[in-house]
Amino acid sequence: MTVTHMEILGRDGANFPILPLLRQSRDALARYCEARWPIGRRKAVEREWNLSPDEARGVIEATASAATIDKVWKAGGWAVALPVLSSVIGESVEDFLITERRKQLEVAQRTGALVRHLRAVSGPVPDAGPAGGGEPAGEGAARPRRRAG
Repeated sequence: MTVTHMEILGRDGANFPILPLLRQSRDALARYCEARWPIGRRKAVEREWNLSPDEARGVIEATASAATIDKVWKAGGWAVALPVLSSVIGESVEDFLITERRKQLEVAQRTGALVRHLRAVSGPVPDAGPAGGGEPAGEGAARPRRRAG
C-alpha cells in the first residue's frame, strides 16, 4: 500500500490541520506506519525493514534512535523517505518539483526578454571571425606570431 504525505499529515475530508514544519521525522514515520499497517504493525515493521523488536517498537512509538531511522531509510528507500519527509517539510515532492520548474521557466523567459532587448538596442553585431580579432581571417590576414622558446 502506498502512503502519501497527506495521510501522514492526517488530512481527512474537510479537516485540514496545519502541522508545524518542526514535526519530527520520527513522529511522521510512526504515523506512516500507522497508516500503512493498521493492524500487526510491530511485526510488519520488523519484517519490512529488518529491525529488531525493540527497534520496531521505537519506530511505531515515535521514539526511534537516529541509527534506527537511518536503517529504515536504507531498507525502505525513496518509497518510505519521500512521503515521510514530505510530511515533515509540509510540501509534497510533486509540489516542490512543479514550483522549481515554474521558477526555471520564469528565469528562461526573463533571459529571453533581456536578450531580445539587448539585440534591439545594440543593432547588428559585427562578425568577430574565427580568431576573435574583429575582422574575418582570410588570405591577406596577418599570421599569428610565434612565441619564442
